Amino acid sequence: MFNWNKKEKPLLGMQGSGGGLGYLAGGGAAGPYAVEVKLWGGGGSASNRSSPVSNRGGGGASFVKATFTAASGTVLYAYVGKSVPHSSPAGDYALANSGGKGGPGPGDVGGPGGGHSFFTVSQPHPRAKGGSSPHDPYIMAVAAGGGGGSGSGQGGGGGAIGGTGGTGPGPNAYGRGGTPSSGGAAGPAGGQAGGFLYGGAGMASGSGPGSPAQGGGGGGSGWYGGGGASYHQCCLYESSGGGGGSSYGRSTHPGIESPLTFTSAAGSPATSGDAAAGGEPDPQWGSNYGRGKGDNSNSPGYEGRIIINYGPPGNVTENTVSFGYSASDQSVTLP
Repeated sequence: MFNWNKKEKPLLGMQGSGGGLGYLAGGGAAGPYAVEVKLWGGGGSASNRSSPVSNRGGGGASFVKATFTAASGTVLYAYVGKSVPHSSPAGDYALANSGGKGGPGPGDVGGPGGGHSFFTVSQPHPRAKGGSSPHDPYIMAVAAGGGGGSGSGQGGGGGAIGGTGGTGPGPNAYGRGGTPSSGGAAGPAGGQAGGFLYGGAGMASGSGPGSPAQGGGGGGSGWYGGGGASYHQCCLYESSGGGGGSSYGRSTHPGIESPLTFTSAAGSPATSGDAAAGGEPDPQWGSNYGRGKGDNSNSPGYEGRIIINYGPPGNVTENTVSFGYSASDQSVTLP
């Protein structure tokens, strides 16, 4: 599930993990470690409608970077945002880090929103979607997912404040982006509002009026997720994209030794191709992490990523752990 590339100093065996002269706490223990966590949320998926119009893809996910110091023995749990196909079973949408479901048929199907990526310190987090948990205070940072596209509008990008879904030439029915304190509103004709750690579902297409009817895009999940979009209703609303989720960073926690520094970069809405994720081109970005899927592809967005760098002060990239999506807990313990 992950790759661990560790570069060891010649004196590592005498000093414990980390190495480097001067990198010793009292009693010979290693630490504290400089830690840098990079997170990309999951990209929004494209609508299943196929025609040469360049505004139906999913939005790009946000990128978050968190830096802090932590002691030897600190455990960091990584949860990577997922991007799911339209045909995914209900259980895929029940996970805390998957986005809102796209509006189903019988007409054109809206694209699902992308899932958020997050990490916790000291405690694992429940994976069920929505609702509060006593482990919520252990969440240190969240990178939001992008909104799903629809037959007439692209998904909004994830960001510190999630982007609004796009719309076609008719009246707006888009999902709104999540904010630091509330979920994004749903489209005016229906759909589900976003909420804490989940994106709202898009409205089902129905059978008309309109030819063909189109389902709304799902909202990207995040600290607070984006709203799902309404469906196409002739002469009243155009089906639109779901809103992007919002990102988050917690400044302090007993499990870390210094205040957390948090930066966030927003993902882009879709155009004629894949939507860029935030943080491009970070030197450790690769394999399209967090990109929204482009138009007319009937395909899921790209999954998120979490990269944890740690080492002695001044050499944070001495050790690197890279996590992709997993259905089970993943973690790293600072040695």
